Amino acid sequence: MRGLYDEDLARASFGVWGANLPALLTRNATLLAFHQNSHLLGHSTLDVICFVVVWALQLLIIQNGMETVRKFQDWAGPAVWIAMLVLCWST
Repeated sequence: MRGLYDEDLARASFGVWGANLPALLTRNATLLAFHQNSHLLGHSTLDVICFVVVWALQLLIIQNGMETVRKFQDWAGPAVWIAMLVLCWST
């Protein structure tokens, strides 16, 4: 990792206007990758229902404020570690 984004290197080489094309190409590649990884088409009904339920729960937690997020993190942090250990020992 070099610590600089491609757009920054292009701006240094080609100036502000010359960096627009690499920035647009990077943006398009990112949008395509996001679309391919996040679309709901082709998934079963159960997958879509689970996605909507988890999404709604996340919105409920966030709507109640940062204190609720902190309480959820206090509970979820150890739960994730326990789940990881169970999965490691089950394989």
